[in-house]
Amino acid sequence: MRIWTKEEIKFLKNNYKKLKYKEITQKLGRTESSLWAKCYEIRLIKGRCFWSKKEIIKRLRQYAFRLRRSPSVGEIDIPLLSACRRHFGTLNKAKEKAKLKTKPNLYVLSKSVYSPSKELAYIVGVLLGDGSFRYQTSKTRKSYVIIFASKDKDLMDYFVKSFNRWSQYTPVISIIKSDYHRFPNNRISYCQKAWITQICFKEAWYFLKQFRDNPQFCLKFFPEKYWKWILKGLWDAEGSVCLHGPNNLRTHFVNSDASILSLYKKILERFNFIYSVYVREGDSRDICIYKPIEAIRFINKIKGITIRRKLTPKIVRAINFFHEKSINFTQKV
Repeated sequence: MRIWTKEEIKFLKNNYKKLKYKEITQKLGRTESSLWAKCYEIRLIKGRCFWSKKEIIKRLRQYAFRLRRSPSVGEIDIPLLSACRRHFGTLNKAKEKAKLKTKPNLYVLSKSVYSPSKELAYIVGVLLGDGSFRYQTSKTRKSYVIIFASKDKDLMDYFVKSFNRWSQYTPVISIIKSDYHRFPNNRISYCQKAWITQICFKEAWYFLKQFRDNPQFCLKFFPEKYWKWILKGLWDAEGSVCLHGPNNLRTHFVNSDASILSLYKKILERFNFIYSVYVREGDSRDICIYKPIEAIRFINKIKGITIRRKLTPKIVRAINFFHEKSINFTQKV
């Protein structure tokens, strides 16, 4: 901790009533908490620190009126925050007395969710395929955010439903309009309309990120009976089905992450699928199941196609045709 010099204390005493807290911290190069502690130590805030409950409620409502919403911890000054905690215990309890909106309590995962399940396996597959984990910091807070976006509403609904069944927490869905958007890395790109969920759930973030850091860990954590749900999640996020000619139904999975591609291939091999790998632009690879009978077996293994957009009339007819053909072939064998 940096010791306060005589010059700094003198500046603080002379400017305490003239300047705002933020202005003083900028001049002295100190944090607001350090500034408040020194003000309290030398009794500059004696009169402001011991407000009554009515005065605290009044000041909270003034903040809410100015912000046009309920203030958060980082938006009120430190003396008021300290007074709220001294008189009410927490800021949320003080806001309840002031009849202002409060944030819900932090969500906690139950012990049962740390065990393998088909919902967890599917969630892990989707996030490996097209999810992201962001750790964001600012002067006032830290955020642990799981982000998943899709241009297919049915896929988003299925993901949210699975997440709720796994954790008892329901992610909030919002819509991104078709427009140019600036991303956290300051890159500006045009985005089509999409549904997005940002899950601010620290405990889930830590637990799920271990699979993102090491995709091969999935095969150790999940028993084999859940591997098809990992496969389904990966394919729902990054897969496609197409018809190459009238008699050639194929499924594709495209990704550029070598560890995720390796995971996908290992699961296919464990289920005895025949596939080929094609090189695409950049570092991306296309894992293709090119035999129609194998493609039908793959679709059956992942319990059907989640995204209705993939089921064009031609694809549906081809699936039905090859499905009947595969049944006849199995009966003959």
